[in-house]
Amino acid sequence: MHSYCIKDKSNTESILMLNYFDRMECLERVNHPGSWVKEKYQEVQQLLEHEAKSDPNKLYEKKSKAVEILMEILEALTHCKETLCTVAAAITYLNIGILRADMEDTGFATECYKKCIDLLEDSKLTSEGILPAISGNNQLGLIYAQRGSYEEAKDFLKQAEDLYIKFTEDIKLDPVHMVSIMGIEEIEGNLCAKSILEKLHTLTLYYLAQVCRELDDKCNFALYCHRTLSKQLSQNKITQDLDYVDWALNAAAISQYFIEQDKFPQARHHLAAASCILEKYSEILKAKGTRETSEIIAAQYENYDHGSANIARCWAKYGIALLGASKERLMKQAEEEDQEDSKPAKVADKVYKYSQIEIMEDPRFVDLEPELESITNEVTDMYLLDFNDARPVFLNVRKWLDKAKEYYTFENHASDYAWIIQDLSQAYKYLAFFEDNEDRQARMHKRRIDILEEVIEDLDRARGNVFGDLGLED
Repeated sequence: MHSYCIKDKSNTESILMLNYFDRMECLERVNHPGSWVKEKYQEVQQLLEHEAKSDPNKLYEKKSKAVEILMEILEALTHCKETLCTVAAAITYLNIGILRADMEDTGFATECYKKCIDLLEDSKLTSEGILPAISGNNQLGLIYAQRGSYEEAKDFLKQAEDLYIKFTEDIKLDPVHMVSIMGIEEIEGNLCAKSILEKLHTLTLYYLAQVCRELDDKCNFALYCHRTLSKQLSQNKITQDLDYVDWALNAAAISQYFIEQDKFPQARHHLAAASCILEKYSEILKAKGTRETSEIIAAQYENYDHGSANIARCWAKYGIALLGASKERLMKQAEEEDQEDSKPAKVADKVYKYSQIEIMEDPRFVDLEPELESITNEVTDMYLLDFNDARPVFLNVRKWLDKAKEYYTFENHASDYAWIIQDLSQAYKYLAFFEDNEDRQARMHKRRIDILEEVIEDLDRARGNVFGDLGLED
């Protein structure tokens, strides 16, 4: 077991543990001699070992047999009215539900999860009850989401979230591992109960994010995604199992929500976090070897390259959106002031650089912030007021798109390459707005025409005049 899971016990804690083991004896008195419940649970564990490698037909048989054994345990536990037996029965219902759901019997699984939650009504915020209570609500949320009943799913997941918050912030006890309640010793090297609690909460947040997306609740979708990623970061200090590329892509995806809302400080923060995590992964890859070291490492480099290109495109979208939002803002300000000349220089001194829109919270990856400054310093998160503000953003956009083109080449990814060129054209268009000199404006628009015509000619040659869904922007 990891050292972080082990604490020195005070006298009070020792007494509590003795009381706990005294109560454990009730499981050995349940209608059977000795440690019958423990032995039956171990039998279930042995049945389901290495299930990923099992033949599908044999696996179904094994799960069916496991359910039969669990039903026997359940029958025995019904004769015991002590609290620990009730918790053990709830855990048994939970396990039956998980197995039946795997066997695509979601109706029966739903009833098992509900029975689990009902049995834990009086003990859901105890050390023994918290893990099965959260897990039961998570499982119900997942099943209802799969059925398309998103409001019902959200209700169960919110209950799971509330249980975690109350237990960790108000109760402040250590959870007890579910296998320990069944009399089975924890296996050294496996996650301890505290880590399982955090894993369950991460799942709650992840499921809530997906449900909010389906309910078109974009704000809470972004916030729950952020919390999920924050949890994954904190857990990685212990578990060392972070999928760096996936994490970075998800952080970059959240930034797109903030961009849509003109919340550029939050968008930049998430993009910087994505770049930071990807850089960490780059160092890990270098330590493993080169692309020629093995096929596995070569595939990891390919995954990294793909992720880097996509995050570069997200950064470019950020810059283009900032240019566009700044343009619209200046034009609106000029219109409101009823000025004939809408050039930025005439209104810049009366326009705030920061968005005045507030959101419910300012989601940040606190642990990463010291490492993000060097990245965030490369591009502003303030509205642009004139050409001197806009030019550095444009240059960054061009740099990011060049980075993306290293992976999305015309030869291998013609469609993506064409969209990248359109993004570059859009960036030139916005930059031209901030330029006072009409000759330079004209050259920028001429540059747009040239790069768009070039990609059309390339597509013409490659596709024989079939352009697919490529459409030029206005």
